[in-house]
Amino acid sequence: MEINLIIEKILTSLKTVKGIEAVVLGGSRAKGNYSSKSDIDIGIYYSDGSKLDLEELNRIATELDDTHRSNLITKIGEWGPWINGGGWLCIDGLPTDFLLRDLNKVSNVIDDCLNEIITIDYQPGHPHGFVNAIYVAETYYCKILWSSNNSLVNLKDKITPYPVSIKTSIINKFLWEAGFSIALAHKGMLKDDIVYTTGCIYRVISCLIQVIYALNETYIMNEKGSLDNIDTFRIIPKEFKKKIEDIFYSLAPNAENMKKIIDELSMIVKEVEALCN
Repeated sequence: MEINLIIEKILTSLKTVKGIEAVVLGGSRAKGNYSSKSDIDIGIYYSDGSKLDLEELNRIATELDDTHRSNLITKIGEWGPWINGGGWLCIDGLPTDFLLRDLNKVSNVIDDCLNEIITIDYQPGHPHGFVNAIYVAETYYCKILWSSNNSLVNLKDKITPYPVSIKTSIINKFLWEAGFSIALAHKGMLKDDIVYTTGCIYRVISCLIQVIYALNETYIMNEKGSLDNIDTFRIIPKEFKKKIEDIFYSLAPNAENMKKIIDELSMIVKEVEALCN
């Protein structure tokens, strides 16, 4: 079935559920960088979890799912404080994710980010961590399919164009961590601690990606795919994507190669620092 018809079928069912205030298309299909096999990400926004009819939402999910599995929708909070909950469905052969979002929390987090409060928390599925600014990115990129009010439209207006306060706070937070993690990587290498050192290297790269996106006033929604189009940015170290990919390709459990990797990363950190001055 054509994607638009699948989305329309989903929307027709969801907008009747008590407690749902908005339904959006998210992920790569909202951003426009999707393939024919990309998941369909459906954001389901509510303001009062106690009024959200999860039983009806579960019934609809079972009805829409190709194999009509039961209990597809989690309870609110079951996936942690940031990924509120949702369900993994398959509709007409396409993986389809329902993701619950608390409108009040999203609004508060956007205000935090505008006030230069950037946080990062542990979250499965986000190997670097869940940066609260992901909520800003989701809000910015999502395509509103249906809404009972103007809440999401008003939130979009608050973060368009890209705010200077978010830019500076992301740069300050993650540029510092990139330098700190490089120092820790050197210490780990001296102790032949490959696992720890490799972890530090990953954090350095993740932090640099955050900084480069902010420098170019572009929201980042997920670590996944964050390198794909990064070389199209105006402000970026030369051949950044290739250098980062080469680092991962060359990772090996020996001190000489690890030192080369860390030295290369150190130079990249300095290049990004220079771009920020």
